[in-house]
Amino acid sequence: MLPSFKVHYDIYFMTTRNCNLECDHCFVSAKPNNKDTTMSVDNFYKAVGNLPGEDPIRLKLTGGEIFTIPNHLWGYLDVISGNNTTRKKDNQIDVSLQTNGFWATSIKAVEEVKKRLDKQNFRWRFDVPSNDKYHNGVLTEDMSYWLKEHLGVYPRGSGGRLGLMPLGRAQTELCLSPSEIFVSSEQCSDLSHYTIDETGTVYSCCYKSFPLPGNIINDPLEKIVEMAKEDKTLRTLFDNGPEEVAILEGVHPGEARCWVAENGECGMCINFLGENNPEYQVRSKITSS
Repeated sequence: MLPSFKVHYDIYFMTTRNCNLECDHCFVSAKPNNKDTTMSVDNFYKAVGNLPGEDPIRLKLTGGEIFTIPNHLWGYLDVISGNNTTRKKDNQIDVSLQTNGFWATSIKAVEEVKKRLDKQNFRWRFDVPSNDKYHNGVLTEDMSYWLKEHLGVYPRGSGGRLGLMPLGRAQTELCLSPSEIFVSSEQCSDLSHYTIDETGTVYSCCYKSFPLPGNIINDPLEKIVEMAKEDKTLRTLFDNGPEEVAILEGVHPGEARCWVAENGECGMCINFLGENNPEYQVRSKITSS
């Protein structure tokens, strides 16, 4: 088994919105024939070069479905492998590949992926969250077995608490309460967790909420974070969470508390302060400032 990750920065890197599936619940509206949303390998090289070099990083590559863009994917992995040669042993980039596993159609296919990964200069693991009814039966029993036996992967379902954000799961599909899906605002003040989308935009948590100023293709992550701290709304988010941001935007404190009670803090952030609610244009205010 692979050793446990020593993580300082946790980066969720959404490199494409291309996918072999078009699921109704998809958090990023990924679909087939959407390859023009894919980040180029050259821009990925620039983005990785702008990640902190003195701290270990756990980088989750995701989409969309990253195995629908194989040339880009292996290009990304070569970039990470090369970057690790410039890093100290305890400051490496570890890689997690999030996939629905559609490509695991035979033992040979799985072993070929493992063989190529083993040649890279990073520790790797897989996250396969498609072993459920929400992904159109993409995994057969044989495919799940091959992933488990040859890659050490245990395909999982997509329900329950999912860590940083609702990674692709819609609460209406899962029939879960928001508090079961979304984590608390402690995540807002933990400035080591970020999402990066295929355009290079950086978010303090998920891309549905607050974009940070700058762009990882052109700017070091440390500079982006420092610029974000100069924005009053983002500083409030980092220091006090989304409830205080709502109050800053003119929402009555009692109403803000009700939003949190009904949606959880992260659910409230997305549903009322993020792109889902045009009444509170917090995103656009930050983006245009």
